[in-house]
Amino acid sequence: EERKRVRQVEAATKAALAKQREEQAKREAQERANREMLQRNYEAEMEKHVVRAELLGSDREYREYWLVNAKDYRLFVHQPSTPGPPPADRAWRSRAQGNGGAGAGA
Repeated sequence: EERKRVRQVEAATKAALAKQREEQAKREAQERANREMLQRNYEAEMEKHVVRAELLGSDREYREYWLVNAKDYRLFVHQPSTPGPPPADRAWRSRAQGNGGAGAGA
């Protein structure tokens, strides 16, 4: 009689543990699916708002030409506020001309 009751308790315990493991596995699978869905939604939303720009080059007037990709491709032309090359180019040209890196105005 006692052994029978012990076996019944052991069987019930095993069944309860198996059910707990199964429920835990279901919860983990659901959480994983939710995280993956959130990640996909996040990436899709970010892609809608991403703006990429690529410098194509500049012309002899030192205007810069940029290819901008927001929702469609657009060409953006940046006109410098001061005439001549950008300050970095001025310093490089000064060094190339032998002025020892003294920029314009120095």
